[in-house]
This record gives sequence, structure tokens and C-alpha cells, in this order.
Amino acid sequence: MVVMEDYILSIIVVCFNERNRIEITLKSILKQSYKNIECIIVDGGSKDGTMDVVKVYQEKFIRAGIKTKVISEADRGIYDAMKKGVENANGSWVYFLNAGDEFCGKETVEEVFASREKEDEILIGKVIFFDGYLGRTVEQSSVEGLKKDMVFCHQAVFALKKLLQNHNFDIGYKYCADYEWLLAMYLDGRNIRCIDTVVANYDGDGVSNKYADCSKKEMQKIRKKYGFTENETDVRKINHKYRLYKEFGKYKALSWCFYHLYGKSRKYYFKRV
Repeated sequence: MVVMEDYILSIIVVCFNERNRIEITLKSILKQSYKNIECIIVDGGSKDGTMDVVKVYQEKFIRAGIKTKVISEADRGIYDAMKKGVENANGSWVYFLNAGDEFCGKETVEEVFASREKEDEILIGKVIFFDGYLGRTVEQSSVEGLKKDMVFCHQAVFALKKLLQNHNFDIGYKYCADYEWLLAMYLDGRNIRCIDTVVANYDGDGVSNKYADCSKKEMQKIRKKYGFTENETDVRKINHKYRLYKEFGKYKALSWCFYHLYGKSRKYYFKRV
């Protein structure tokens, strides 16, 4: 084990017109027991009052001794904003927590870094994926699965900043630049390790989930770039229970019913909002 107190973690928050969701994200960062962090907020030029919320939390971060940087300007999409965050990061490690997402607990960052080993360059935890009112725990697949699909989401990934400096996100990809980056790191032989910590509640309203078909096509393009051209990897089998999950998640009452049918296994969760 390696003690991480001498390392700064740069938490990068990307947002655009997220006045109703940005607070939950910033509040979860402020509550972290691990205080050797900085928060970089990259806003795409919001016009809905998002920056009013950001300014309130910027003051709270300053009072808590957390270094904060805010960038608000037009960008060329989510990966351009994430790239800007990396370029402005001072930490040795980088983590992305977008508007609407939140850390699972107050000690999440501390638990992640407590499990770090000396040779680790990328750590990948678990997330709870929320689709509407319903959530489910996303277990990690093997790292080798990256050759066939994006088996992780970036809300589960902690990475050394130098890896992103050497190979930052390719903003030519609109939906899956994080997949291209992680696949490149895997093929480059970087030390990637999965850990048991459940890192974040991940909001399924993101771009790659909203435009799943476009994401699949882009992943196919990325795999082809790296020499993986199996067409059958594009087909995702969705079982009956998952179809129910997707449909029931749209409605609060149905979500509650689904939770009581399947939630006792602790695999499914109900968002109490």
C-alpha cells in the first residue's frame, strides 16, 4: 500500500446548463474526508444560472481549503471540456465527476487511494448506474474486455495525470473519446487495476447513453483503428430483467415496485427523490 496524502487529486467537473444538477456533484466533493484535492469546474458557457450555483460552492471550497478553478466559455463538446480540465490540473492524479454524478460516500476518495499500490497508473472502481429512478451496481469486467467494448465508464476511473498529458482525449470523437483513451492505455501496457470500491452514483442521462446507437458506431470505428474488427461485438444482448429496469426506471411508482421485486439482492437501488 502507498500513502497518498502527499498527492493532489484533481477532480474535474464538466457542465453546461446544469443548474438543477450541479449542486449534488459539488456538494459530494465538498464532503470528501480526503482534503488534498482541487476542484476544476469547466462550464460550456451556461445561460441558465449554473454559474450562480458554482460561485456559491467556489466560496465554500475556498473556506474548506480546497483549491478551485472555474472556466466558463464555449467549447466543442464534453471531451473538449474534459481536455481543458486536464490542461489546468495541478494534481498528480485526475478524476472526472460530471454534473449530476456524485461520490457514493464521504470517504470514497480516501478508500480508493488507500488501496493504491506503487505500480498502479490507473485505478478503476465500481459505479451505481442510475437510469431515471432506478439504479444498479455496475461490476467491472476484465480489462481485456476493452478490446470488445467500453466495459468501464470514466466516472469509475482514477488516472495519473501524466497519462492524459501524453495522450489526451481525441475530440474528433463525439461520444466515446474516453473509450479511445482507455483502450490506448491498455494496449500501451499501462498498469490498470480494478478495485472493489464503489466510487460514484452515475447519472445515465449522459451523451453516450442518450445516443447509444451513435456510441456503438463510434466504438466500432475506434476498434477498427486499433485492429479489432469483429462485427459481433456491436450486438448487446439485453435480458428480460434489464428491459424491465429500463422501462420501469422512467416512472417513480413502477421503480418502487421493481426495487421491491429485485432490490433485496442489493444489485438494484431506488433513487429517493
